[in-house]
Amino acid sequence: MCVPQNGSDPLLHFVRGTLLGEYDGSMFGAILNAWLVKLDKERRGVGMQGFHYLPQLRDLAYAIHMTSPSAYRILRDFIPLEHPRTIR
Repeated sequence: MCVPQNGSDPLLHFVRGTLLGEYDGSMFGAILNAWLVKLDKERRGVGMQGFHYLPQLRDLAYAIHMTSPSAYRILRDFIPLEHPRTIR
């Protein structure tokens, strides 16, 4: 993987900002956390039982599901989100 040397990588910018306290409680942080936990669980070969969703991610999921259930189902392919029956 090639990391840009000029500091233009958005993920590195986010990590630096988080460490400096600029993005405390951000939505992107909640999504990134869920994604990394899911990858770790897959790597260890365990299921998603007991997965803890941060409140910011739950609020986003509810808003998206209420706006467009079909968009929510598509988004679940990319971001670890609760099953639609769970958030009703």
